[in-house]
Amino acid sequence: MKAKKGKGVIVIAVLVFLFAAFVLPGIAAATCNWFDTSGYGVVDITRKFENSGLYLIGRVQGEGYYLGSQRVYMDSNTTMLSSKEWAHIQSKSGNFSYGNTGKNYKIGAVACESFSDIQYLDTDTSYAMDNNSFSMCTNSYITGKAHFGFAAVDPPGGAGASAGGGGATVYGSENYWGDFHINNHIVIGGGGDWLGIP
Repeated sequence: MKAKKGKGVIVIAVLVFLFAAFVLPGIAAATCNWFDTSGYGVVDITRKFENSGLYLIGRVQGEGYYLGSQRVYMDSNTTMLSSKEWAHIQSKSGNFSYGNTGKNYKIGAVACESFSDIQYLDTDTSYAMDNNSFSMCTNSYITGKAHFGFAAVDPPGGAGASAGGGGATVYGSENYWGDFHINNHIVIGGGGDWLGIP
């Protein structure tokens, strides 16, 4: 039995329409970014990712040996951002600085890590955030200075302060000078559960 040419064209046209309607928006909504870098010399890198109220900002600067890797995934359909970053730094002059910050404006949560006067650093950090939660996990070996901080603030229109925002704030700050191994896991949830169990 011979298939008519006209029906084949219609079937192909329908398949193209379905692909454009359902598959392409999903591809466009998801963004992946990654880099791998290694070398010795002067390093100056700034990165900023923003997706519907979810931010990830990072900066590396200094002179010495730098080995770094980062993977970032953003999906605007589900309003989700996740990242995994690893860095190794050695500097005889101790003039390296390295840091990153994650901000979730959906639930009013922020966390950061920053290192300065780095002579030696091995750090492995991941962020995960969406409309309901925020987490930062880090495992670091540092010779130099280290700062970690987090805060959760009732966002404007939130449940606190008579629905005007600015309700109860949860925050923490840690500072280290010297030679340390630091392991931090920060989890902040939305819906009034501002600080989960790490």
